[in-house]
Amino acid sequence: MTILLSLSTPLSDQRGYELYALSQTSTFAVVLLLQGMLATRVYILLENSRKVLLSLTACFIADQVLSLVSFVSVLSVGPKLVSEVAALGETFCLTTIPDRLTWAIPVGAAASLAFEMVLSVYALCYIFKHATRSPRGLPAMSSSALATTLVRDNILYFVIALLSMIVKALQLLPSLQLSIAFASAYSITLSLLMVRLGPWMILNLRRRHEKDVSGLEEITEMATVQFANPPPAEYYEEDIF
Repeated sequence: MTILLSLSTPLSDQRGYELYALSQTSTFAVVLLLQGMLATRVYILLENSRKVLLSLTACFIADQVLSLVSFVSVLSVGPKLVSEVAALGETFCLTTIPDRLTWAIPVGAAASLAFEMVLSVYALCYIFKHATRSPRGLPAMSSSALATTLVRDNILYFVIALLSMIVKALQLLPSLQLSIAFASAYSITLSLLMVRLGPWMILNLRRRHEKDVSGLEEITEMATVQFANPPPAEYYEEDIF
């Protein structure tokens, strides 16, 4: 199995392996934190249920153990894991995983996807549970829009994570292993998942909470900034006359 990565400058096998190990370690840490945050949000959403806590904890531990085994198995190959090839005037970094370890990446991805699916199922159960209690349906499922924001963000995360893993799975096909287009698509979806989504969910939750507490819309803040300076003198003259 081969993974393609474009390089701006050639690297030695050892240096390429170190950079690959650093990127994979960072990815593992970020995914762990994101999934922990999502699990906490679901636990709070479901009113701190002990059964939910136990099931989420068991699933989270199983997910992280399988992901860690997959991660360590791939890195155990050493510097031979990474090599370079020049084609079309470009230098590419090839991450070649031995046949005996072709199970590693699919197992880690499947574990993460299964855990995220569990989180999404819990969020959807919350929606349908509260929708059945309200004659007006989904819009009235909660007295606060904060719960709706939690559910929406969790499902959005699952959709983006699923898209990223689908692209990664397609990239493992022999006919697409050296495709620059699929390598770029996977890098884009992974960057969105790792860098943008987590901070966006935190900031979005904070804005929703502030709006629930104050009862004011975001336009209020814009109006305050707009009229921070006093009006010109002509404004008062027109009022007088």
